[in-house]
Amino acid sequence: MDGNKLESLPVGIFKILKTLAKLSIAENPIKSIEVGIFDNNLQLQEMEVSTRLPSLPGQLLEDMKPTMLHFGSNLLQKLPDGFFKEQTRLLTLYLDYNSLTDLDPDLFTSLTKLEVLYLDYNSLTDLDPDLLTSLTKLEVLYADANKIVSIPDPELLFKYNNKMLVYNLQENSMICDCSAKNVYFFAKRVLAENNCILTADCSHVSGRKTSLCGLEKSFFDGCVDVTNNNTSSESTTTLIHIEEEHESETGRKHCPLWLNDEYVLFVLMITKTIISKFLCKDETHDTTSADITTETTDETAEHEEENESETGFTATATFAAAGAVASTLAVYGLSKTMLKRINTSSVSPHKGFGGDNSDREDTLNKNKSTTNTAINGADKEKKSNNQMSIPMDDDVSNIGLFVN
Repeated sequence: MDGNKLESLPVGIFKILKTLAKLSIAENPIKSIEVGIFDNNLQLQEMEVSTRLPSLPGQLLEDMKPTMLHFGSNLLQKLPDGFFKEQTRLLTLYLDYNSLTDLDPDLFTSLTKLEVLYLDYNSLTDLDPDLLTSLTKLEVLYADANKIVSIPDPELLFKYNNKMLVYNLQENSMICDCSAKNVYFFAKRVLAENNCILTADCSHVSGRKTSLCGLEKSFFDGCVDVTNNNTSSESTTTLIHIEEEHESETGRKHCPLWLNDEYVLFVLMITKTIISKFLCKDETHDTTSADITTETTDETAEHEEENESETGFTATATFAAAGAVASTLAVYGLSKTMLKRINTSSVSPHKGFGGDNSDREDTLNKNKSTTNTAINGADKEKKSNNQMSIPMDDDVSNIGLFVN
């Protein structure tokens, strides 16, 4: 009866066809089907109803035990609860080319003998983990051309489908990132262990699609599993892609501020500024030579005295600045040397914290010897000071005469 212009089917039209085994009313402009239309057709094994129906009555299959049902190419957005409740003999189910957005997790509970399921070309965004639990005989699943973004746990979704041969998840909304990691490794496992084929594709950032299973394993090296505990004590696993930039800290030394090269450079710049302030003079030229010739002798003498005092002050400032620079460089060089010695005597994995004991004893002996030498030198200097000649009375008188 398919391919006609039937717009409706009255109840009882198939009443006398009690042994009817196959029925197809596809490609007809039928807008609705009445409940009870197949009450006397309990021998139906295969039925196709593909007429652009927007909905199906909940009791349409009551008392029927078909092996194949074809409800594809309709406008179905949702199926009635318990629609397949008594279909324990169903082997093949077509729900493709509809507008299904969501499937009740208990929709397929009674389909314990189902082998082939078509869910392709719908608007499904995900597959509930409990949706396929009862389908222990399932061999082929077509869920391609939907809007499925990810399948977080394919091991759980297909846990009881041990007879699977084909998974078709192509043309969905999967992204080539860590959200596809679990599907990728699941596909590799079932192919290696069960020779089962899982086909899926994913989109790159550029929009280009590629085969998910064609990606390299190293593509997912940056992905880690993160378990989030919800308030209901249920754990859900999500995947995140981490692009880590490792910054090596090996060999980096943390020195005090006054040992940093930047700080020493700053001190030198300040010193240079001080020296240039006193040594560099602005050259000013008098506008007329008459002013120079009219200077008096007293003014010339006064300028000479100011120049002498300025020269003395400049020399003092120069020596002070030079001394500061020398002190800074000396401290800087000594500190760098000490730090280098400390670094070269770092802890060895085969030695104690302070290095080898013999090296420590040699260092102590050298320090002790240096200390003794310094003490002896100080004693000698003290004795020489004590032995300085004290002026006698005659010398004092001579000094007095010299002073007078």
